[in-house]
Amino acid sequence: NHMMAIARFKGRTYFGSFDQGLCSTHDGHDFVAHAGPFRMINDLEVTPKAMYVAAAEGLFMTTNGTSCKRIEFVSPRGVNGLAFDGRSLWVTTPGALWRVRVQGGPRNREWWRPGGSRSLQAVSVAGRNVWIATEDRGLVRKRRRDFQVVDRAAGMPSSWTLDVAVAANGTAYGATLRDGIVAVDRRGKVKRVSGSPDQWTLFVGLHGRTLHVGSQGGAALIRGKAVDSSFSLPHPNVHALANIGSALYVATEGGTLLTSRN
Repeated sequence: NHMMAIARFKGRTYFGSFDQGLCSTHDGHDFVAHAGPFRMINDLEVTPKAMYVAAAEGLFMTTNGTSCKRIEFVSPRGVNGLAFDGRSLWVTTPGALWRVRVQGGPRNREWWRPGGSRSLQAVSVAGRNVWIATEDRGLVRKRRRDFQVVDRAAGMPSSWTLDVAVAANGTAYGATLRDGIVAVDRRGKVKRVSGSPDQWTLFVGLHGRTLHVGSQGGAALIRGKAVDSSFSLPHPNVHALANIGSALYVATEGGTLLTSRN
């Protein structure tokens, strides 16, 4: 029941669970469990040729949706975030940011303790904008030669963030654990975003101009001042929202809601 990530690959919808690995469905009714060298999945990311699995046991990829192989370059366990920029896969582990060459991108590389953080949680990318969510340094942006830290000392309400999503205009949205959603523009200016059903937020994502928010008190779709948070959820703790075609999946700790609202 406890789902962490949902993605569409090879005509099937895949679900990454907190403690029971990977499963998929073709029609939303019949589900197939996929055996693999992992049990605790944190994120899924689809590229044109493969789907990548971030798990407590490491980083894995599958080209057929059934069999997976380990990406040896990302050596530590505890892979918790993935983002694809069209050429490279960006990966986070608690202690490092990794760049994995996928489609003609630059060479593989890793950055240990970016921005001084020892607790990276997630990564998001839009164009050349790469942002990291951390538990100890707030939001961290990768620059050409270094990293910019946007934490409590820089205007954030908290330095404890669990997720991040980057818009096409370069604005980063961070999910803080106790202070709701914040937005950081390209100049580093911090602004709170209203509309979260709970200030203890767990997930933030973007679908077009709509902000998707998951929290310990429910889910919300935020577009400007319009907020839709009237979801009948099987559990209040929401860890992911995913648009698959015309459907919206809301992943909670007690099951996944399928709705047409997106």
